[in-house]
Amino acid sequence: MTEYDPIEALLQATGPRPAIPADRTDRVRRAVRAGWHDELARSARAARLRWGIVFAAAAVVVAAVVVGMRGFPPSPPPAAVPSGVSVERVVGLAWTGPQTPLAVGSILVLESQVTTGAGALAALRARSGHSVRLDGATSVRIESGETFALERGAIYVDSGAESESGAGIRIDTPLGAIEDLGTQFAARFDGALTVSVREGAVTVQTATERLVAEAGQALRIDPSGRVTRSPSPVEGPDWAWAETIAPMMKIEGRSLQEFLDWVARERGVRVRFKNAEIEGKAPGIVLKGAIDGMTLEQAAASVLATCGLSGRWEPGTLVVTR
Repeated sequence: MTEYDPIEALLQATGPRPAIPADRTDRVRRAVRAGWHDELARSARAARLRWGIVFAAAAVVVAAVVVGMRGFPPSPPPAAVPSGVSVERVVGLAWTGPQTPLAVGSILVLESQVTTGAGALAALRARSGHSVRLDGATSVRIESGETFALERGAIYVDSGAESESGAGIRIDTPLGAIEDLGTQFAARFDGALTVSVREGAVTVQTATERLVAEAGQALRIDPSGRVTRSPSPVEGPDWAWAETIAPMMKIEGRSLQEFLDWVARERGVRVRFKNAEIEGKAPGIVLKGAIDGMTLEQAAASVLATCGLSGRWEPGTLVVTR
């Protein structure tokens, strides 16, 4: 026996369901197909709308970038960097950069091009304390506070009787690099390079060798690199231009002895006192006033006269007497 199932009995009693008419089946199929096509169309429209928004947003971003690029001001040039090199004295026409007159007291910037006209002179002060003087028709470029590139003309360097720093100075030229060893020297480049040493010593590094020149010597290097040595006077006409543009000593509060030592060093001579009494008093005589605008000879005569003394220039010597 099987368990009685009322639902199964009901289905058997009712018999099979009548068939669905064909026209109704066709209507249902058409309705389903139409709904399916409508859904596909809505999906396509939604997709097109989404991509349209994306493309529009991208276009706005691109336009904004282009407008922004056009609207921004150009980047400013790099700021000029002071070199620490100052202008102490100028005689005649000298300039830096595109014909900007060289101004006394100004601080030059790195890569400045300093040029002197024919017959003009200029005195600079390097960051190291060296006095750097330029002859007429000279062009130099400031590479750092202690490095100068001599492109033409002549340059004079004085480390000072008392070095203000332990730094040396370097002069680059097309035929060699010059470095001082606590000295006074001049370098002239006119196709060949001539280095004359007045005091101390210098080194010259050429493409093939390292040379040393001492006081009273001169080195000449021709364009082929050939080197010749010769004696060089430490006073006289060859040094006159460097003396002419020498920055005057600040004598206020300095002793007569200090002043005479400075004068003798600028001229390349020694001091000789006429008698021991004057020599003994010189370190204790304190000076007042200023000698700005004077020549070396005018300054010596003026200061000595103020002290009740006089000076006489002889070859290699300044003689001091009453």
